[in-house]
Amino acid sequence: MDTYYEILGCDRNATYEELKRRYQELVLIHHPDKQVHNLGFSNNTFMKIDEAWKVLKDPEKKRDYDTQLKHEELSENPMVNETLQVTDLEQNKFDLTYSYLCRCGGKIIIEHSDVGIDDCFVSCDNCSLIICIKGNEEISNKRTE
Repeated sequence: MDTYYEILGCDRNATYEELKRRYQELVLIHHPDKQVHNLGFSNNTFMKIDEAWKVLKDPEKKRDYDTQLKHEELSENPMVNETLQVTDLEQNKFDLTYSYLCRCGGKIIIEHSDVGIDDCFVSCDNCSLIICIKGNEEISNKRTE
Protein backbone atom coordinates (compact mmCIF):
# COMPACT_ATOMS: atom_id res chain seq x y z
CA MET A 1 0.00 0.00 0.00
CA ASP A 2 1.35 3.41 -0.95
CA THR A 3 2.01 5.99 1.73
CA TYR A 4 0.38 9.39 1.47
CA TYR A 5 3.77 10.77 0.47
CA GLU A 6 4.05 8.24 -2.36
CA ILE A 7 0.51 9.05 -3.52
CA LEU A 8 1.49 12.72 -3.82
CA GLY A 9 4.89 11.83 -5.27
CA CYS A 10 6.78 13.65 -2.52
CA ASP A 11 9.61 12.89 -0.15
CA ARG A 12 8.77 12.52 3.55
CA ASN A 13 10.85 15.60 4.26
CA ALA A 14 8.83 17.71 1.82
CA THR A 15 7.73 21.11 3.09
CA TYR A 16 4.11 22.15 3.38
CA GLU A 17 4.53 24.25 0.24
CA GLU A 18 5.94 21.31 -1.73
CA LEU A 19 3.11 19.03 -0.61
CA LYS A 20 0.52 21.65 -1.50
CA ARG A 21 2.02 22.34 -4.93
CA ARG A 22 2.13 18.63 -5.77
CA TYR A 23 -1.45 18.15 -4.53
CA GLN A 24 -2.65 20.99 -6.76
CA GLU A 25 -0.80 19.55 -9.76
CA LEU A 26 -2.36 16.12 -9.25
CA VAL A 27 -5.86 17.54 -8.71
CA LEU A 28 -5.64 19.34 -12.04
CA ILE A 29 -4.88 16.02 -13.72
CA HIS A 30 -7.14 13.62 -11.80
CA HIS A 31 -10.18 15.69 -10.78
CA PRO A 32 -13.43 14.04 -11.97
CA ASP A 33 -14.46 17.23 -13.79
CA LYS A 34 -11.32 16.93 -15.95
CA GLN A 35 -12.18 13.33 -16.91
CA VAL A 36 -15.43 13.93 -18.83
CA HIS A 37 -14.15 12.22 -22.01
CA ASN A 38 -12.19 9.46 -20.26
CA LEU A 39 -14.57 6.47 -20.16
CA GLY A 40 -12.14 4.28 -18.19
CA PHE A 41 -11.71 6.90 -15.48
CA SER A 42 -11.89 5.81 -11.87
CA ASN A 43 -12.60 8.32 -9.12
CA ASN A 44 -10.43 6.18 -6.84
CA THR A 45 -7.15 7.94 -7.73
CA PHE A 46 -8.59 11.38 -7.01
CA MET A 47 -10.02 10.16 -3.70
CA LYS A 48 -6.60 8.82 -2.62
CA ILE A 49 -4.93 12.11 -3.54
CA ASP A 50 -7.55 14.08 -1.62
CA GLU A 51 -7.28 11.80 1.43
CA ALA A 52 -3.48 12.14 1.44
CA TRP A 53 -3.71 15.93 1.30
CA LYS A 54 -6.31 16.11 4.09
CA VAL A 55 -3.87 14.33 6.42
CA LEU A 56 -0.59 15.91 5.32
CA LYS A 57 -1.86 19.51 5.32
CA ASP A 58 -2.84 19.34 9.00
CA PRO A 59 0.27 19.53 11.25
CA GLU A 60 -1.25 17.38 14.01
CA LYS A 61 -2.62 14.72 11.64
CA LYS A 62 0.69 14.72 9.75
CA ARG A 63 2.67 14.22 12.96
CA ASP A 64 0.41 11.32 13.97
CA TYR A 65 0.68 9.81 10.49
CA ASP A 66 4.49 10.15 10.46
CA THR A 67 4.65 8.48 13.87
CA GLN A 68 2.45 5.63 12.62
CA LEU A 69 4.69 5.16 9.55
CA LYS A 70 7.80 5.13 11.70
CA HIS A 71 6.30 2.53 14.06
CA GLU A 72 5.31 0.32 11.11
CA GLU A 73 8.82 0.52 9.65
CA LEU A 74 10.48 -0.20 12.98
CA SER A 75 8.24 -3.17 13.72
CA GLU A 76 9.04 -4.69 10.31
CA ASN A 77 12.85 -4.50 10.58
CA PRO A 78 13.99 -3.27 13.96
CA MET A 79 17.79 -3.19 14.27
CA VAL A 80 17.93 -2.39 17.95
CA ASN A 81 21.00 -0.59 19.26
CA GLU A 82 19.92 -0.60 22.89
CA THR A 83 17.25 -2.24 25.03
CA LEU A 84 15.92 -0.28 28.00
CA GLN A 85 13.34 -0.53 30.74
CA VAL A 86 10.85 2.27 31.35
CA THR A 87 12.71 3.04 34.57
CA ASP A 88 15.79 3.93 32.48
CA LEU A 89 13.89 6.82 30.90
CA GLU A 90 13.38 10.33 32.22
CA GLN A 91 9.68 10.97 32.82
CA ASN A 92 8.08 14.33 32.12
CA LYS A 93 4.84 14.39 34.09
CA PHE A 94 3.65 17.67 32.54
CA ASP A 95 3.27 16.42 28.97
CA LEU A 96 3.13 12.67 29.72
CA THR A 97 6.27 11.76 27.81
CA TYR A 98 9.45 9.87 28.50
CA SER A 99 12.81 10.93 27.11
CA TYR A 100 16.23 9.42 26.67
CA LEU A 101 19.47 11.06 25.58
CA CYS A 102 20.88 9.32 22.54
CA ARG A 103 24.63 8.82 22.24
CA CYS A 104 24.62 11.21 19.25
CA GLY A 105 23.38 13.99 21.54
CA GLY A 106 19.81 13.88 20.27
CA LYS A 107 16.83 13.31 22.49
CA ILE A 108 14.49 10.38 21.99
CA ILE A 109 10.92 11.25 23.02
CA ILE A 110 8.40 8.51 23.77
CA GLU A 111 4.71 9.21 24.31
CA HIS A 112 3.36 7.75 27.56
CA SER A 113 0.61 6.03 25.58
CA ASP A 114 3.23 4.16 23.49
CA VAL A 115 4.68 2.39 26.53
CA GLY A 116 2.71 -0.67 27.54
CA ILE A 117 2.77 -4.45 27.73
CA ASP A 118 4.39 -4.87 24.31
CA ASP A 119 7.92 -3.80 23.45
CA CYS A 120 8.12 -0.34 21.90
CA PHE A 121 10.70 0.50 19.21
CA VAL A 122 11.72 4.15 18.92
CA SER A 123 14.30 5.83 16.72
CA CYS A 124 16.33 8.94 17.35
CA ASP A 125 15.33 11.94 15.24
CA ASN A 126 18.98 12.98 14.84
CA CYS A 127 20.53 9.65 13.84
CA SER A 128 19.58 6.11 12.84
CA LEU A 129 19.85 4.51 16.28
CA ILE A 130 16.86 2.53 17.50
CA ILE A 131 16.08 1.65 21.09
CA CYS A 132 13.66 -0.94 22.39
CA ILE A 133 11.63 -0.13 25.49
CA LYS A 134 10.73 -3.44 27.08
CA GLY A 135 7.04 -3.97 27.70
CA ASN A 136 5.86 -3.36 31.21
CA GLU A 137 2.52 -4.72 32.39
CA GLU A 138 2.62 -2.58 35.54
CA ILE A 139 2.69 0.68 33.53
CA SER A 140 -0.11 -0.54 31.30
CA ASN A 141 -2.22 -1.41 34.35
CA LYS A 142 -1.69 2.07 35.88
CA ARG A 143 -3.05 3.62 32.69
CA THR A 144 -6.32 1.67 32.96
CA GLU A 145 -6.94 2.49 36.62
